[in-house]
Amino acid sequence: ERLSGGLSVSWSKSGTRPYPGERVRVEGETTLSLAPVNPGIDGIEDVLRRRGVNSAVHVYGPDAVQRVAPAPWWSATYWVTRLRETQSERLARAIPREALPFVLAVWMGDQNAVSPDDYDDYVRSGTAHILSIGGMHLAILYASLMGVLRLWMPRRRLRAAVTLSVLLLFVLVTGARAATLRAWVMFACYLMYEFFDREADVLSSLSLSALVFLVFDPDLLLDVGFQLSFASVASILLFGEPIANRLGNWHRPTRGALATT
Repeated sequence: ERLSGGLSVSWSKSGTRPYPGERVRVEGETTLSLAPVNPGIDGIEDVLRRRGVNSAVHVYGPDAVQRVAPAPWWSATYWVTRLRETQSERLARAIPREALPFVLAVWMGDQNAVSPDDYDDYVRSGTAHILSIGGMHLAILYASLMGVLRLWMPRRRLRAAVTLSVLLLFVLVTGARAATLRAWVMFACYLMYEFFDREADVLSSLSLSALVFLVFDPDLLLDVGFQLSFASVASILLFGEPIANRLGNWHRPTRGALATT
């Protein structure tokens, strides 16, 4: 029987790690159930089916998945995965054991080493969002880069190009997740004004980046993460300044922080 679409493979007691782009052979019994389903609520199964994954297989043992052919040398996902693996190994050698889970989470987007008890502490303190790599992390890196580069790189276009390149490298190192890709496209649209000598328009940059994503994947319009990313940024841009102005003669940075909150 031939099935169309992608296949989700769950591998217990795995052996050699496969990398993106490699061809592998998997033998097992397929099932059409991808994940538990809550009626009326968008879940993992809905996300996988939108990506073309229509069946799943569960395999066990170190030889359950066999490598058939290596990844092509031009595969970007392959080299990004190898880069992440190398960096993770070096961090494990350099960072104290008690701090390693936090570093892997905020620098590489890998939360697997964060224990459930520690994660609950982050949730109770209201700081769990710092463990999920997203626009906030890129914004901090962007502000830091622009501040440093202004000291010794007076050419605006060169500064913008270097900043975009470093941000893209960070996006790739952290796994090129949807949240960081969305943030990078926003910054790219914003910095394009530098290359064409135009006054930057943040709302237009936000709208253009949303349009770019929807052209490639219209189903993103129904994705909750997509909605929250753009709705939150748009609400800050539209209502942050009016709210700050209503706070009167308060210290300006304080007004801005309160208005954004």
